[in-house]
Amino acid sequence: MVELTQFFDFGLSVLGMLGSAGAAVLAFGRFALKQLMQQIDQRFETMEKARNDNTKHWDERFSTIESAQAENSRKAGGVERELLELKAKLPIDFVRRDDFIVVQSRLESKMDAVGNRLERLGNTMMRNT
Repeated sequence: MVELTQFFDFGLSVLGMLGSAGAAVLAFGRFALKQLMQQIDQRFETMEKARNDNTKHWDERFSTIESAQAENSRKAGGVERELLELKAKLPIDFVRRDDFIVVQSRLESKMDAVGNRLERLGNTMMRNT
């Protein structure tokens, strides 16, 4: 019977050691899992901060582009208005080349006609004297 009690004592000792080892493995596993979760949380926080920084950067960039676009639109409207004013003013201030040629040839023909009359008048005066 002594052997049987020694066997049970030995078995209980082995079971106690296995239980302690199992508890130690579970405690280490919990610790490792907690560390892993902290690292993952830290990575997510870093990624979230980087995403927020990028969002802020792009929001600033887009607002700059939008304000430049508005300024360009305003300037384009001014240029368009100036162009329309110039188009309205051009016929008043300038003569087209074709019109100038027509007027110039009329003037030249009238001057030629006056010259011919003066020449004829001069010839008739010379004959009468």
